[in-house]
Amino acid sequence: MPTDIAPPSDRPLPRTPPSVIGRLAYSDTIDIGGFAPGTVLADRYRIVGLVGRGGMGEVYRADDIKLGQVVALKFLPKALSEDPGRRDRFFSEVRLARQVAHPNVCRVYDLGEIEGRHFLSMEYVDGEDLTSLLRRIGRLPPDKALDVARQLCAGLAAAHDRGVLHRDLKPSNVMLDGRGRARITDFGLAVAAGETASEGELAGTPAYMAPEQFAGTGATVRSDLYALGLVLYELFTGKSAFVAGTLRELVRLRREGAVVPPGQVVRELDPAVERTILHCLVARSEDRPESALAVLTALSGGDPLKAALAAGQTPSPSAVAAAPARGALAPAAAWACMGVVLASLVAVYGGLGARVSVLERVAPPLPPAALAVKAEEAMSALGHGGVCADDASGFAFDDGALRAAATASEDPLRRAEAAAAERRMIVFWHRCSPVPLLPRGERGEVTRDDPLLGANEALVVLDPAGRLLAYHATRIGSEASREAPDPLTTFFQLAGLGPAPQAGTPLKDGHSVLDVRLDGTVPATVEARFRGGWLAEARVVPPWTPPPGPRAVKLLEPDDVPNLLIIVLILASLPLARGNIRAGRDDREGARRVGLLVLAGNLVAIVVRAHHTWAFAGESTILRGALAWSLYYGVSAALLYVALEPLVRRVWPERLVSWTRLLAGNVRDPMVARDVLLGMTAFYGLGGLAALALLLPARAPLLTVKRALEPLLGFEHFVAATAEAAAVAVRLGLIFLLLLLLLRAFGRIRWLAQAVFFAIVVGFMLALFGSLGVLNPVVVSFCVMFGLALLLLLARLGLLAMTATMFF
Repeated sequence: MPTDIAPPSDRPLPRTPPSVIGRLAYSDTIDIGGFAPGTVLADRYRIVGLVGRGGMGEVYRADDIKLGQVVALKFLPKALSEDPGRRDRFFSEVRLARQVAHPNVCRVYDLGEIEGRHFLSMEYVDGEDLTSLLRRIGRLPPDKALDVARQLCAGLAAAHDRGVLHRDLKPSNVMLDGRGRARITDFGLAVAAGETASEGELAGTPAYMAPEQFAGTGATVRSDLYALGLVLYELFTGKSAFVAGTLRELVRLRREGAVVPPGQVVRELDPAVERTILHCLVARSEDRPESALAVLTALSGGDPLKAALAAGQTPSPSAVAAAPARGALAPAAAWACMGVVLASLVAVYGGLGARVSVLERVAPPLPPAALAVKAEEAMSALGHGGVCADDASGFAFDDGALRAAATASEDPLRRAEAAAAERRMIVFWHRCSPVPLLPRGERGEVTRDDPLLGANEALVVLDPAGRLLAYHATRIGSEASREAPDPLTTFFQLAGLGPAPQAGTPLKDGHSVLDVRLDGTVPATVEARFRGGWLAEARVVPPWTPPPGPRAVKLLEPDDVPNLLIIVLILASLPLARGNIRAGRDDREGARRVGLLVLAGNLVAIVVRAHHTWAFAGESTILRGALAWSLYYGVSAALLYVALEPLVRRVWPERLVSWTRLLAGNVRDPMVARDVLLGMTAFYGLGGLAALALLLPARAPLLTVKRALEPLLGFEHFVAATAEAAAVAVRLGLIFLLLLLLLRAFGRIRWLAQAVFFAIVVGFMLALFGSLGVLNPVVVSFCVMFGLALLLLLARLGLLAMTATMFF
């Protein structure tokens, strides 16, 4: 029990009485104390029985009738209740103990008074105190002792973190509940950190007091750590660190630091544990560990992440970055990963490229500049007399041709149609205007689908070989061009369709429909529209083109899904981010860097892709759009990081080690290199497997990405695609990590959360492939492998490996 003692003398040391909280044992001869079982106090607490009695009062087990739970009631003896000093100390125990909420600290609930007797209600621990346990079994097994030691450090660290010094830590004030979890109890002598002791006051149990406490200098954090070292010594050895017959002899031994190393008592003791205990038992307080968390870190093998998690704390970003660099790849494993990457590249872009990649199947034989020249020549030949002062070009996928090319059929006509479609899966468009083409899109781009608004604009669409597919013009040919050949005949020649057949019956709106054959076998049509005797529009309509009709208005378009998801995540992240900021758990520097990375990536991509006319109206539109979208994505990523990263740091800090180091600028760190290499290996390994799988009869082109054709336009577009890929990868990595966290939080079962995550990812991939009409067993197998790879990367390696995979 806690005691106030006089200065050291030669009187024998008092024995440490048993704990006031222990396992309740029913007996006919048990002392029922001042309250008989069944007594109801304050119309709330029904006494079950006396649990323990000591110098500071009696402890009863009771049922809280209002809340329906078991509690312990600690009553201050009536004689002490009349002592203002003792009563104030009792109140102080409640006031200080209530500040500490931790799984390894016995919770104190409230203070009450009955018939002049003060009592406090606290958590009832149905277990055994450490003193009686060690008396029964001698010492704990090494693994269990280490587990209990970590829990004691965690509980003491929680108290110190709230500014509370225990001052009476000893085995009898440590309880082990029915599940073997340690609880620190009895804050009867606790004081606030920095509070000075009364002159000459020596408070504590002599056998567990630090040398400076005997000197009357007061207790500090390191005094509690000295008592912790004594408790750990008994925990691992079953014996006391100091054996003395008198108090004066005990003080001398403490001052001299004459302690038998625990490794000499227990030969199999871990040397790290021995060093930690002896570090706590140094006579000079300045030479002891700085905190209970430092002791916990030492007991956790020097791993600050394990120490923080054991203490129930969220490790700081610096602690995450300082975690031991375990898991770096051996050179042989690294070279094996590089071998997988190189083999996959050879397979995909070598002999199997034509079967796997749309770009390899339809490699444009002409560069964009040559295609643009052919487009302007076609405009002139078809009678468009406008001056091309400004132009814009680009490549695009033909979704209908992609679906037709993936169709496998024994019918010769269907095979011919698939072959014709395969040559036209990629198209090149070029538009021309005598005045600057002002961007009409919110991202500053001029696209093929923008309407021809000017009086002299023209649009030409070519296949990769330079054959004409479509022509649109707003300018009618000049009088000088009347001597030009028939524009429809010219269109057929430029389209590679041979001589123009006899036109069908013109419609009222000036349209003509002509039957043709692509590549000499595939039936198709040419639709032409004349105005004033001049060709205003003409296009080749292959059989895979969907029939014309009004475009259905949908509440949600596929391209709107990512933005809708970001908006939902922003709204969901606001309360989490606010709570993390108020609690001081947020990594503001990391959020700033993530936000700047996403902002810069999007800004570079938009500025490079934008159509610059260097006119104020156009450039101001581009600048507004670029800043608006970049800030939107950057701020949303930073907000998501503030909301999400502390949660991950608390639950899975090891998943953020390499990521945090990369954000800190340690680009050459072995774990950073490992995760980037494994992320790259996962993607290219899947690509190699997909290449081999697509050799099977049920083959299909890989998923086409909207921006995949941009690098064909030049190096600057490659830079834009790379910058945007980095920004998108960061956002997707955070979104997938948040998804797994939410599933884990709601499911509470790890394997179930991972299964749901896997199902969502695979379902999303199948929906993407299904939208292209290329869903078959091979594609399903690829989606399953992709989902497993993402799950393994995220669950085993963490955020950086996941982000690297999404980037590549």
